[in-house]
Amino acid sequence: MSTVADFYLHDRPTLLFSLHPEPTQAIIDGSKLLEYRRRFFSEPFQAFVYTSGPNGGIRLYLRCDKGLQLPPDQLALVGALIQHDSPAVTAAYFKDVAQGVALPITAFTTLPNIPLD
Repeated sequence: MSTVADFYLHDRPTLLFSLHPEPTQAIIDGSKLLEYRRRFFSEPFQAFVYTSGPNGGIRLYLRCDKGLQLPPDQLALVGALIQHDSPAVTAAYFKDVAQGVALPITAFTTLPNIPLD
């Protein structure tokens, strides 16, 4: 099994962000290649991912390339092509924003669940 040490880049910013259990599992399954955010850090980064829910905790480490900052209609097309997202669902997520971000997930490894406390 891979560890964080196999992926960690000392010169890349390290963030912490939260996902619901379904997107976390989709990353692990390989079906989620993009993470959408209305606003987010736009440069390449690495992150520890907190998975929310009753058994929540930090259970994923990932690296992302520079975010694609585009209007919602273009993000919907990118998502449909890369990970077969519904353009209508993606457009609804970005409702009322002029631009959003699609973060390309380039590498990840799972971790034993680490509770926040």
